[in-house]
Amino acid sequence: MTLSNQPVAQFAVLVFTASAISVLTTLLVTDYRGLLTWYGHRCWQKFQQPSHRKALVWTRWQSDNYADEHKVRGIARALSGLGLAMGSFLLCIEVVAAITGHVG
Repeated sequence: MTLSNQPVAQFAVLVFTASAISVLTTLLVTDYRGLLTWYGHRCWQKFQQPSHRKALVWTRWQSDNYADEHKVRGIARALSGLGLAMGSFLLCIEVVAAITGHVG
C-alpha cells in the first residue's frame, strides 16, 4: 500500500464538510440560542403526526419514547455528539495530511 498526494480540491471539500459538521453539531450539543430545543420540539411535533407514527414508530417502546419531548432532545443531543466526534476526527485527519505534505 502506497500513499499518494491528495488533490487540493478534495482537501478543500473535506475540510469544508468537516468544519460544517463540527460547527452545526457543536451548536446542537451546546443548545446555542435554543437551537437543540427548537430542533427537538420540531422533531417531537413531527413524531405526533399519525402518518409519521404509522410509518416509523412500530413498537410500544418507540411510542413511549417519542411521546416525551425531553427524550427526543436527549436522542438528538447524543447523535449530535457523535457528529461532533466525526467532524473533529475528519478535521484532524486533514490537518495531519496538510502537515505531512500529502496535499497538492
